[in-house]
Amino acid sequence: MPEIYSFMFNLNESNQFFISNAPTDMRVGVNAMCGKVRQAGRNPTDGKVYVFVGKTHKVMKRGTGYSLWVS
Repeated sequence: MPEIYSFMFNLNESNQFFISNAPTDMRVGVNAMCGKVRQAGRNPTDGKVYVFVGKTHKVMKRGTGYSLWVS
């Protein structure tokens, strides 16, 4: 059985946040979001927080590295 790794991190004022100013299709997954970060010339595993909003601005996805949260 593979080992499961668990860790916690904290989002606070020391994090750098990058917020997309264009609506994003919220149906896409982690790989597509990472692709959008790479298209912007950034590295999705750099520890920074990338925020994407949907067309209506009622849905938001946030992520650091390959973690993804939806609110």
